Amino acid sequence: MQWIKLPNGKWKPANKNPKEFVYEMTHAFKAQRQARLAKVWFYCDLCEKKYNLKDPCVHHLSDSPEHQKLYAEYRKQLKNKPTQTKEIIKTKGLYD
Repeated sequence: MQWIKLPNGKWKPANKNPKEFVYEMTHAFKAQRQARLAKVWFYCDLCEKKYNLKDPCVHHLSDSPEHQKLYAEYRKQLKNKPTQTKEIIKTKGLYD
C-alpha cells in the first residue's frame, strides 16, 4: 500500500481502493488486538502464576523477535546465576 505524507505531517493512503487497504497496519487495529490478547489468561505450572497473551511468562514466549530477546536475557540470567550445590552425605555402604 502506498502512502502520501501531507504538509501537516500526517499520512494518508495514496489510493482509495478498499481491496488494497491493509487494516492490520492501523493503530486502532493494533490496540484492539492487544486488548483481545490481554483478556486471554493461562496458568503456568513452572512459574506457578497466571499470565496472559499480551504479557506472557518467560516459559511461554512466542517466536517474535521481541520475545526472543527477552528469552535470551532470561537464559543469560540463568547462566550467570550461581548454582546451588547439594552436600553429598557419605554413608557406609553394605560392604565397607
